[in-house]
Amino acid sequence: MSSSPAETPPAAAHGFDPIEFWILHRSKLLLFSGLFLVALAAFGVSEWSRHQTQRESRELLAAAKSADDYRAVVAKYPKSMPAASALLLLADHLRGAGDYDDSSAQLRTFIEKFPQHPLLSGAWTSLAANQEAQGKTGEALESYRKVTSGFPTSFSAPVALLGQARLLQVQGQTDDARRIYEQVIQQYQGTAFGQEAVGENQKLSKPAPAPAPPSATGAPKAATPEAPATEPEKTEPPAAKPAEAAAPKTEAPASPTPAAPAAPEPPKPQAPESPVPEPALPKP
Repeated sequence: MSSSPAETPPAAAHGFDPIEFWILHRSKLLLFSGLFLVALAAFGVSEWSRHQTQRESRELLAAAKSADDYRAVVAKYPKSMPAASALLLLADHLRGAGDYDDSSAQLRTFIEKFPQHPLLSGAWTSLAANQEAQGKTGEALESYRKVTSGFPTSFSAPVALLGQARLLQVQGQTDDARRIYEQVIQQYQGTAFGQEAVGENQKLSKPAPAPAPPSATGAPKAATPEAPATEPEKTEPPAAKPAEAAAPKTEAPASPTPAAPAAPEPPKPQAPESPVPEPALPKP
């Protein structure tokens, strides 16, 4: 017996019905859409504001010429990248003016506020250079070591190594200084840093000059008396021997040598006398 059409159950619907989904989740969809639009608008405003700030801060930094100008950039845009550059430029400006304390203070501010900045190793190196210029050898050596240990592959590493060797050399630790120079020669061969290390290492390798003999190094003058014969021009003839002094005057004069007679002058030729005519004899 076949079943009637009225008794056949309806087939189950298959597939996604967007109208039904909208009806069921309309309120949630509207809420999520609104939040997304708000977040998108906030992101856009933030990006626009950031770009605007960057542009204005870069323009202000480009126009900065004095220490007060650099301070103005840092005060107005403290967290911007131009503010980080302004701190470094301010530190360099103060170092050129001889104000090492204020320069070091600006570098420490940069290190504290921008720990991920790509020029962080340069800030440490500049700080060490300030300390070295002030004669703070221990602090400068420690700052150089922070660069070589914390940033071994940075552009500041060879500068810090040379500075460290230089300070060790000043302290008399020549062996440690020579070891660092050799390290620079191996790691930076063919560069200006390597050439400088070669020159400094050669200076350390030269033998020390031999000490001068004791007689030539401040011996008392009494130990090397001058002989009287060395200054004959200062010795006056003794006055106790007048006879010897006058001896040349008491000698008998030598017999005068007769002067040779003057040679007679040859007779001067006389003009011939005119012949006297003989008297004529009478003819016989």
